[in-house]
Formats: sequence, structure tokens, C-alpha cells
Amino acid sequence: MEVLILLAIFVVAIITMIGGAELFLKNAERIGLQLGFSSFAIGVLIVGFGTSLPELTSSLLAVLAGEPSIVVANAIGSNIANILVIGGVLAFLGRSLTIDRDLLNAELPFFVISTALFVVSVRDGIISTPEAVLLVGTLCIYLYYLFSEEYSSGIVVDAVTEEMQHERHNFFHYLRHYSALQPYVLLIVGLAGLILGAKYVVDTIITGATLLEIPTDVITITALALGTSLPELVVSIKSLRLNKLSLAIGNIFGSNAFNILVAVGIPGLFTTLPLDTATLTIGYPVLLASSVILLVVGLARKLYRWEGLMFFLLYIFFMMQIFASCCSV
Repeated sequence: MEVLILLAIFVVAIITMIGGAELFLKNAERIGLQLGFSSFAIGVLIVGFGTSLPELTSSLLAVLAGEPSIVVANAIGSNIANILVIGGVLAFLGRSLTIDRDLLNAELPFFVISTALFVVSVRDGIISTPEAVLLVGTLCIYLYYLFSEEYSSGIVVDAVTEEMQHERHNFFHYLRHYSALQPYVLLIVGLAGLILGAKYVVDTIITGATLLEIPTDVITITALALGTSLPELVVSIKSLRLNKLSLAIGNIFGSNAFNILVAVGIPGLFTTLPLDTATLTIGYPVLLASSVILLVVGLARKLYRWEGLMFFLLYIFFMMQIFASCCSV
């Protein structure tokens, strides 16, 4: 019974965290428009920090709770789920997907560089502070080139920028119906929901791991990772339905890169982030393999249904190996 109660709290906390992040981001857009920020600048923040906000918040709270190993396990599990689960769903729903060449020029290099840095950094079983500084520095360099005049923005950022411009066009209409203070109030409510949900997510993981006598990282790399990947899944399916195929795939590339640089890099500035045995021996090689597969798919510019089936099978294999390692302890 206690396990079922913890599970219910975990599910509610995940929903609260994701809902709070969505409310926070939506009203951050409106406030940004009200203050005169460019649609492109807001688009960059929404695409980058927005997709990694649940991972970042839960990771920072995990560090405060004295469980820094949750940070890397969450990032690795979330990136694996983004590739294998979301990629598999897109392959089945979209049948044969053709990837825009602009994606290769914009989103793919950022994904490759960030993943390569991460793979090299965690091979010794920890993310040290200098390695975290390198990850955050890479993010800063990416943002610099993204905003420089000679750099062509990515297709995912372009799509969000287009939405921001539409929002700017309708902003004064919005003000006629709502109080100018409402976005600020909802921003605070969303932030409170995000932090509160993340706190209970971390607390239930720690309590559940103790109750079930399994490592916290096993719950993190499976249940938490799947939960924090739900926003990316929704965005990708919505993009697919709008026939924005490259945006759907580009969301995976961008989200994985920002998960590494933001959700691992920023917490790593405050403490050393260790990897537990299951994350290092199972999660790490599966992330490497799935990232290489996604790179090949990107270079081939095609995603077929049979590849989606392969993604699902690899994810099932990954979950079986994680729980098998837990049972053998």
C-alpha cells in the first residue's frame, strides 16, 4: 500500500512539474514580448532552456538533497528516451520521414558536439567541476554563434520564433482582455508548481528507493527520465501533425544537447556528479549506441518504420538490463 501511495505521489508530482514548466514558459513568452525582447531571443530560450527545465529543476533539487548521482542518471535516461521512445513513435506515426537538409547544418552539429563532450566526460564515472565548466562554456559558445549575424539560426528556433512573432501580433488584443499583471502572477504560479513538483519527484525517488531497497538511480534512469521526456514527446507529435517533420526530429537533437549542457552542466558547477554502476555500465553504452544510430539516421535524412521498431526493441532491452542489474544486487 505504501508503494502505491508513493507511486501516486510521484505521478502527481511529475504532472505538476511539467504543468508548472509549461505555465512558466508560456507566461515568460508573454512577459518577454511585453518588455520588448525579440521573438528570436525568446524562441532560443524556449527551445533551449524550456525543454530542459524539468530536468534542470529536478537535478538542482537532487543536489540539494544530497543525491548528485540522480543528475547524470536523469540526463542519460531522458536522452535515451528522447531518441528511442520519441524517435520510435515518430517513425510509426510518420511512416517514412524525410529530414530537411537545414537540420543537418543547424541542429545536428550541436547535438554531436555536446554528446561527444558528455561521453568523454563521464567515461571515468564522474562529472567534475572543470568538465561542467566545459559543458556550460560550450552552451555559451553555441548561444553566441546563434545570435551572431553571420550564423543561420536552426530550424527549431526558427519555428518557435515564428510563433513568437504571431504572439507579438496578437499581444495588444490579449491585453484588452486580461490584466497586464496576469502573466506575472501566472509566471510565479508556474514556477511554484515546477519547484514543488520537482521536490516531490526527488523525495519520492529517494523514499521509494529506500523502501524497495533498490538504487535511486534505477528509478531515476527509468521512471523519472520517461516522465521528463513527455514534453518533448508532445512537441514532436504536435509538429508531426502540423506536417513539420524536420521540427519533430530537430526537437530530439536540440533537447538532448540542452539536457547535457544545461541539466548536467549547471548542477555540475556546484558539486562533482558521480555515476552509479547501472548508469555507467548500462545507461552509458546504450546512450552512446542510440546517439550513433540517431546520427546515422540524420545523415541518411530518412527515418523508416522498421527503424522505429528497432528503437523500441533497443529501449526494451535497455529497461530489461537496468532491472536485471537491480535484481542481481
